[in-house]
Amino acid sequence: MKSRGLISLIILISITIQSALTQNFCRTPGYKMGRCLPIYNCDYLLNILRAKPLTQQTIRFLQMSQCDAGWPVEENIPYVCCARNDDSLILQPTTADAPPQPSALLPKISTQTANFDDYEDENTDDSISFQNSTDLLPNESDCGREYIENRIYSGQNTDREEFPWLALFEYRKFSGEVSINCAGSLISKKYVLTASHCITGDIIARIGMLSNIRLGDYDLREADACNERNCQNPYRFNAIEEVIPHENYNQRAINRRNDIGLVRLRKAVRFSRMVRPICLPAADLPPLKAGNTVYIVGFGRTLAARRSTIKQKLAIPIYDHEICKRKFSSKKVVIHDEQLCAGGEFSKDACDGDSGGPLQRFHNTWIVEGIVSFGYLCGLEDWPAIYTKVSSYRSWIEDHMRP
Repeated sequence: MKSRGLISLIILISITIQSALTQNFCRTPGYKMGRCLPIYNCDYLLNILRAKPLTQQTIRFLQMSQCDAGWPVEENIPYVCCARNDDSLILQPTTADAPPQPSALLPKISTQTANFDDYEDENTDDSISFQNSTDLLPNESDCGREYIENRIYSGQNTDREEFPWLALFEYRKFSGEVSINCAGSLISKKYVLTASHCITGDIIARIGMLSNIRLGDYDLREADACNERNCQNPYRFNAIEEVIPHENYNQRAINRRNDIGLVRLRKAVRFSRMVRPICLPAADLPPLKAGNTVYIVGFGRTLAARRSTIKQKLAIPIYDHEICKRKFSSKKVVIHDEQLCAGGEFSKDACDGDSGGPLQRFHNTWIVEGIVSFGYLCGLEDWPAIYTKVSSYRSWIEDHMRP
């Protein structure tokens, strides 16, 4: 009887520990589901650590694999996001030599962030209807709406509740520091539309892994001072479930063709006055013509500062496509029909930090027509910026969304 009771106690303790571990889910640098474990309990990453030579690529990968254990841990034991057979980094590790101390390679990081997953403000609006029961895309009568009364150079402040679909992308640097470097557009309860170059390729090596999607920001100074729910507009962190760059995007192509991607959020967004989706262009929408007014919005570089603290908007004209193609061909850049040219006015442009954000027009409702892709410097006279043409990728977007 005693032995049977002891076995039951051991099983109970084992189940309790296992339950705690399985609740501490995380995402690997390759966005696979994993668990946050001591590196000594993750054979795959421990073998990578033993690989010779220890390249900068390896070090970056290990640093990006760090996670917050969620409970007090020994200071000299790094925790990593561990998934079986993670092929995020292709290496041929050897185990002949003893590995360097993980604590020396992986500095202790702080990942404490406010969590507003359960936050619901007084203006929550769940009245938005959808095109079908899968909640993929909202009806055109409900998206692109604002509750207002009436990287951007020479922009002006938006109203607090203007352009509520703007999403900001937070990246975790290798040092553990968090920075905002791209943007996107909320198009449904679980999907954000952005540029491929914001979710894959060089940005991971230069900046770090995409860690959170922020919705509802207006004044970044408020966000920095925000103490959980004790602020006027608590910006919402949204955990990422999956990133989906376009399969034909080539980061080495100077013209950034197919620069479009999706980010799927782990939890469905609750819409409010500050957080709402924008419409995708419909098939019967009149095409944009040179001279038509479109708008860009973001927190990017301004004439006065590297980054605006308040959300900015700017009206710019669509630029003649054929003239645009000729201008960029002089720089050996081929512009395609799946791209839009807009701007070309001195000091009025999308710029650093606006990548992935929306180029939008108002036609009964707000519609995302383009995605900030690249340009020739910022705000040069008669040099438009290049945007991915969303209408050319409507089918791709729908094909890559799932309930």
